Amino acid sequence: MGFKDCHFGPRRGFGLHGLDVCTRNSHPAQGRPVQGHPTQDQSAQGRLAEERDHPAAEGGPDPSGMRADRAADSLRAKVELARARAQEAAESAHAPTQPAALETPEEARREALRRDLRKLDGLSLSRAMEADRTRDRDAVAPRDMTVADAARLVSPAYAAAADRLEEIRKGIAYSESAIETYGRQRDYATDQGDARWKAMGTLAQYGHRTGVRVDDAMSRHERDEQSAAHRLALEEQKRDERVKALPAAEREEAEALETVRPQAEAKLAQLQERAALAREVQQEKMQAQREKAQEQARGRTLSRGKDLDRGMER
Repeated sequence: MGFKDCHFGPRRGFGLHGLDVCTRNSHPAQGRPVQGHPTQDQSAQGRLAEERDHPAAEGGPDPSGMRADRAADSLRAKVELARARAQEAAESAHAPTQPAALETPEEARREALRRDLRKLDGLSLSRAMEADRTRDRDAVAPRDMTVADAARLVSPAYAAAADRLEEIRKGIAYSESAIETYGRQRDYATDQGDARWKAMGTLAQYGHRTGVRVDDAMSRHERDEQSAAHRLALEEQKRDERVKALPAAEREEAEALETVRPQAEAKLAQLQERAALAREVQQEKMQAQREKAQEQARGRTLSRGKDLDRGMER
């Protein structure tokens, strides 16, 4: 074994003259490891693991540095695992799904309507969600649509009959309110006139009645009383006419409704179905927005972990 071929490693013993004794053979075929040989790599890895697990007391690796390395390795592993899971979730979310087989034409029709609703913008979808609700003229909040409301949409004749009936009913209600108001005004003017008449005295009463000397206050109360009585009489006459026309209008409206009831019920069911599907589509969009927000938040978390990982590498 030549001196130049001997592999110097850790001291195993001393020769006669203090020279190192080579513990390995000089020829590769006889067992000497060469550069890059698996035996040498495994021995180096074993020594590193032993030094990491049992650091030397003096001159060995720094324990705090080894702990920092292990923490960095653990954090990198967690970040990579989270990144892989997020990628798998994104791929599964965007993976094309096969549509379920439609069993009946009714299900096919509903699915086609649902696809049409998905194409609508936010405002149109909100209107579709309120398709089965209506708002009265003087109402603040909408209400559920009835068969009569749907009949207005399918039959102009019924809509006209219903409008006439509604006008008569509102006219009667207005006349009742006006009669009550004019009655109070007449009674008030009468009371004021009686009080003024008693306060005038006999001579002033005679002058006012004959026109020789008219009392202004008494004249004003008399005009107010006459005006309220006249308007009261007109409203009572209008009220009586509307009350007489009410039974015929109700009968006409009921007959028109029965004529178009099947079409009205079908229309109402159609509107209710459209509104229900629109609400389902709205829920789907909201769920998709929540999932997108969660994915973005998860991406920001991974980005912060990546930046932290780079900082530890430096």
